[in-house]
Amino acid sequence: MSFVFVSHASQDKPRVKRVVDALRAAGFKIWLDNPVAAGYSAEELPSFYRIRANGRWEDEIDEAKREAACILVCWSVRATTAGVLSGAERLTWLGEADYGRVERKLVACTIDDVNPAALPGTHSAQQMPCVDPVALPPETWLAVMATLIDDIRRKIDEKLNLRLTARTARQDIALPLLADRSRQEDDFYSAVSAAAGEGGVHPVVLKGPSNELPEAFLERMEKASGRLRRDGSVWFRRRIDWPKEARDGRDFVAAYRAQLWRRLELVGRTDDRGIAEHLEQRDLTAILHRVDAKNWRRREEPELIRAWLDYWASLAGHGRRIKVVPILIIPLPKAKPGWRDCPSMGSGGRVGVRDIWKSLRRFADGQVPAPTGLKLTLPPVLGPISKDHGEDWLRDELGPLDAAKRAAVEMEMTKMFARGRAKSTA
Repeated sequence: MSFVFVSHASQDKPRVKRVVDALRAAGFKIWLDNPVAAGYSAEELPSFYRIRANGRWEDEIDEAKREAACILVCWSVRATTAGVLSGAERLTWLGEADYGRVERKLVACTIDDVNPAALPGTHSAQQMPCVDPVALPPETWLAVMATLIDDIRRKIDEKLNLRLTARTARQDIALPLLADRSRQEDDFYSAVSAAAGEGGVHPVVLKGPSNELPEAFLERMEKASGRLRRDGSVWFRRRIDWPKEARDGRDFVAAYRAQLWRRLELVGRTDDRGIAEHLEQRDLTAILHRVDAKNWRRREEPELIRAWLDYWASLAGHGRRIKVVPILIIPLPKAKPGWRDCPSMGSGGRVGVRDIWKSLRRFADGQVPAPTGLKLTLPPVLGPISKDHGEDWLRDELGPLDAAKRAAVEMEMTKMFARGRAKSTA
């Protein structure tokens, strides 16, 4: 998500406001923990990403840090004055700066006469302009702000380009390894086709051992969906964290709604009708989630899946023209060659794989009925891929490749099947 997370001491909000105003004028979306304390009116609140009611502020900040494309740290003398900041606020402020540096999305500035050399840790070595609105003449302040805005734009572009490059590289190498998935493809295509043609919500639960590449399978499905739909279009996709700490359906819906609102980059209305109206403006949307086997809880996870389905059923009622495929990926532990039906090893977590299997079968068999108007698609588990399948798919589906790319793909296949995998499907 391409918003700017503004990190600062709470006492500095009046001084930070002018910086935030300049960023907003430049077209940036802003996350600010408490816009009212900075001097913004109630009418302006919907234009900000911020801490919302009904959630822990620590969780909201952690999520915003992860989702932000850039973290702008506004240092002041409060960072170097003993006793001014203490306890949770100081740890939070420094934690935001450290996170931004580690994740390579940090831009820093000073907003008063703080000495950068006195800042904590390695932040003293960070290049940072002074954008003190009190000390600088107006024309100088505007020039320095223009430089800061350019730095933020470069940081956001750099982050987005890294994501695109990584995703393209994964597609180039992983796609040929996804052979012989005809049954899973048929089930998946049925859900995508129904959403694209008929509209509505068509949830899918995809499961399989992690070494059978369930996430890369989705990459292949997205790449192929343009051919399937004949108009060349692909999904508008957003990834939503599965609320691991939710204790019941009510907790789940509150956390899920907040994440969905943020990941869709919405401003203004935050209720379900507002979310549904936004989705109606999209042609086809895929909402991706993941819950690892090691995080599976015996009682809670089946209840949360039901809450997930109920929530999407309610959104479909608000927006009858939405076209959405919510996708839940459940990567299981790596399976040994020759396994069939269900991997028998433990999950490495609190619940064994067979118990997870039984929970999902209850949904597949209709023992846990889907909400009215919703058809849940549960394709068969992604089973073992043989080397023959990989070579056939490379020949039939990829088409002509340049020599360097083909060599890279064949090397990856060789490494994959050298690790004791089955040589055929027999």
